Amino acid sequence: MCSVLTRAAARRQDRLRVALGGLRAPSGASSVSPAGGGRPRAGASTRGRRPYSSGTRLNDGLLFRQYLTVRETPGHTDGCVTLVTQDQGMAFTGDALLIRGCGRTDFQQGCSKRLFASIHQKIFTLPDRCLVYPAHDYLGQTVSTVGEERTFNPRLTKSLEEFVAIMNNLNLPKPSKIDISVPANLVCGVHHV
Repeated sequence: MCSVLTRAAARRQDRLRVALGGLRAPSGASSVSPAGGGRPRAGASTRGRRPYSSGTRLNDGLLFRQYLTVRETPGHTDGCVTLVTQDQGMAFTGDALLIRGCGRTDFQQGCSKRLFASIHQKIFTLPDRCLVYPAHDYLGQTVSTVGEERTFNPRLTKSLEEFVAIMNNLNLPKPSKIDISVPANLVCGVHHV
C-alpha cells in the first residue's frame, strides 16, 4: 500500500499538479497534442531530438524555488525523461515508472532492457524517501516513493531476464488511437511543421 500523505505533502502535491501542467509534453507524455505552449517555433523540426537531455536544469521557479534536473529514462519510448527536484525529494517519472508497474514497451521505440536499466540506474538510485509522481495511474493512485517501488513493484523486483519475459507476455490490447498518437508524439504533437 502506498504511503499515507501528510496534510503538508497533500498540499504540495496539489501545487505540483498545477505547476507541472506545462511539462507534460516535453516529458514524453502520450497525449495526441502537446500541452499549452509546447508548440515548436515555425520551421523547427523536433523529429529525433529531445527538448531536454540528462543533466539539464529547469529553473523557472515553479517548484518552491528549486530547479528540476532531467534524467533520461528511455525504454517506454526513446524520449522518456524523469524530472527530479533539486533536493531529490520528488521525481516525476512520466510513463517509465508507474506505481507498482511501468510503461509498456511494445510500441514507439519501446525496449524492455532499456526501461529496466533506466529505472534501476536513474530512478532507483534516488533516496528511498523520494516521492514518485507518475504521469498517470489506472487505479487512481497519485504518489509512491522510490523505496516502496524498489521493494514492492512486482515487475521491477525481478531480474532483468524475468522482467523482459514479463514485458514480452503482457498481451495488452492495442490502444485505440495509437496510429494517431505515435506519429504525433514523434513530432511533439505538431503534424505540419
